[in-house]
Amino acid sequence: MACYDLDLAEGNRVRIRFGETLDADGELVCSNEHVYTGRFQTDEIIGVGGRVRWFPEFAYQGFRYLEVEGLEHRPGPGEIVAVPLEQQVAPASTFACDVPLFNDLVELTRRTVLNNLHHIPTDTPCYEKNGWTGDVLVSLDTLTGLFDLHRLLVKWIEDIVSTQLPDGSLSVIAPSPGWGYRDGECAPAPEWTCVLPALLVHLAGVYGDPQPAREHWGACRAYLDHELSRLHDGLAGSELGDYLAPGYPLGPPPEDSRLSASCFLFRALGQGVELAAMNGDDDAARRFRGAAARLRGRINETFLDRHDGCYRTASDPPDERNGGYRQTSNLMPVAFGIVPDQDREQVVATIIDDVVARGHHLNTGHIGTSLLLNVLTDAGRADEACTVATGTDEPSWGHWLQLGATSMWERWDDGARSHDHFFLATVTDWILTRVAGVQRIGGDWSRVRVAPGLAPGVNRAASTRRTPLGDLVVEWERGGPVHLVVPQGMTCELGGENPATLGPGDHRL
Repeated sequence: MACYDLDLAEGNRVRIRFGETLDADGELVCSNEHVYTGRFQTDEIIGVGGRVRWFPEFAYQGFRYLEVEGLEHRPGPGEIVAVPLEQQVAPASTFACDVPLFNDLVELTRRTVLNNLHHIPTDTPCYEKNGWTGDVLVSLDTLTGLFDLHRLLVKWIEDIVSTQLPDGSLSVIAPSPGWGYRDGECAPAPEWTCVLPALLVHLAGVYGDPQPAREHWGACRAYLDHELSRLHDGLAGSELGDYLAPGYPLGPPPEDSRLSASCFLFRALGQGVELAAMNGDDDAARRFRGAAARLRGRINETFLDRHDGCYRTASDPPDERNGGYRQTSNLMPVAFGIVPDQDREQVVATIIDDVVARGHHLNTGHIGTSLLLNVLTDAGRADEACTVATGTDEPSWGHWLQLGATSMWERWDDGARSHDHFFLATVTDWILTRVAGVQRIGGDWSRVRVAPGLAPGVNRAASTRRTPLGDLVVEWERGGPVHLVVPQGMTCELGGENPATLGPGDHRL
């Protein structure tokens, strides 16, 4: 936002407009293609004769540039002052390594997340400022890996549950003014609304807080039952899918979004089983376990091409390179445990082959981007993950930096509308968990895995992770020492050339 201290003649009207980008002529872009209004991110001050000291109390603007019209002189120091507004959230981690790009990406993600925390996690501080649930769903590990969002997320769950209709459905944005449930409103979309079971499990695991899972279990169960009630031919459907993949700037991807909807519902049903067990609801656990098994079967029957060893949809574009192969269609079944055991190795191999065929580039929207680097690394191909992560031509994070990005963008191309969007910033989760090498195992922090040196080209890394048990400190140097500080109540499984299981204490190996 901006604060004003101006000496204005009576009737002197000053207009201040805010925006993130400039057009080809260097003029401020101050409009929102999705919200039609003649007054977008604009302050107007009308002089009454004398000094005006004012700031907006009920609005904020996200901006990189501001434009002043109507002032009779160039603003002097202190007359128009930009004031950063940030949610008061504590850092959850520190990170540094010897690859500057990775340090930069973590910093840009921190900045982007902070810019989008205004009582709720927003999609952009400049445009709609809405709480899009799917943005958070794919970014949960990234967001809580950077900041302590315990209180904010507990509060936001209340907003999510407040959108629930009597049939159990949820809106794709929270809070909602009554929009986001039906066709034409970017809904229904399980890849967004499955955020409710995911958040309840996440809060219990990351923060050791089972209370939201108990308090909102009825709403979560009703939501999952609603999704099961609208299955068609045993599969879920969606209006959105893997949003904003390269080459698809209008949003939805070319592939059949029944696959992404069904994969996310499968994972949510597994989370529902876990939540039912926490609440002693044996009937719901049994029902959701059975529904998940049937859904997994239908996904594989419908989309798994066993001849080619990959998942395809009938709507995959035939003119795409590599025979219409879509990375996200294969990443989800691998990451969510849907692929039959005997097919898993081949499906992973097709992902690697496609990444290589595309010149070591991702071809993913917000869903696939959150999965690709972790899947590659966990399959033993951290080299491919690093090559993708350090790329500098489009589509890549490095390309954004070359274009002058100071925060993360909404789309891969230089025509991206929003330049302050965190849902493609999930590279930071990979940096914190695979480059730094710190992963939570199971449902809480009682067990962690530390795997130093996974990422080739990274020779030194140091990180601190705040947990309910205390701070976990990990510092390592390739070919050199590993320093671990393990808090009380935690067991650390150290990977690498000299694996070990370590209890609480200060360890130097």
